[in-house]
Amino acid sequence: MNNWRKNFLPADIVAAIFAVTFALNLFLATFAIAQEEKAPEEYELEPITVTAQKRKENVQDVPMGIKAFSDIQIEDADIENILDLTRFAPNVSMKTSFVENIVVIRGICSYHTALSSPAGFYVDDVSYPRNYMHNAELFDIERAEILMGPQGTLYGRNSESGVVNIITRQPNDEFRGKAFAEYGNYNSLRVGANISGPLVPEKLYLGISAQSKTSDGYITNVFNDNDKCAEID
Repeated sequence: MNNWRKNFLPADIVAAIFAVTFALNLFLATFAIAQEEKAPEEYELEPITVTAQKRKENVQDVPMGIKAFSDIQIEDADIENILDLTRFAPNVSMKTSFVENIVVIRGICSYHTALSSPAGFYVDDVSYPRNYMHNAELFDIERAEILMGPQGTLYGRNSESGVVNIITRQPNDEFRGKAFAEYGNYNSLRVGANISGPLVPEKLYLGISAQSKTSDGYITNVFNDNDKCAEID
């Protein structure tokens, strides 16, 4: 009987443990109630401005199917070219080869070896009419827009399926600069740099952007033992 009684804690220690546990639970309950009563923080998303209809407007006010990508989204998603861009847009893809790059919007595309495409392609409102021009590298870009559906009213012929709009970053009063270098297999090398800023504040600006991409290729021509087939320059 004496050994059995020794296994129990003294009454004052039990009371102390109970008091501490009760106080801790009361504190946690009070903290949880205070957190619930605290007003939630408000976050305001900046509007995305596009020029799909030849004027600046909020993307939510554009009466057409459109997918817009900001410069931050392009950099965060590591989008290097139009082929990468189409992978982030619904109902948009690209059929690409060494001689052509056909943008397919909503399943509408041209046949292989065709010179023109039913998808328009513009960089700073300058038309790129041929298929082989449509997989441009995206560097120092302000915004990319993909318009889905016929756009002949604003963009003319060869825009039956939609339009891809690329808007490059324009220089302003802020000095900006960036440089990068990437190296991969098959001696693939991609380097680029850009710098921009004011020559005369609020009057004259200058921006320079350059990029180079080379690769030895991954195919060997067994006829002449050329291991640089499909090289990129």
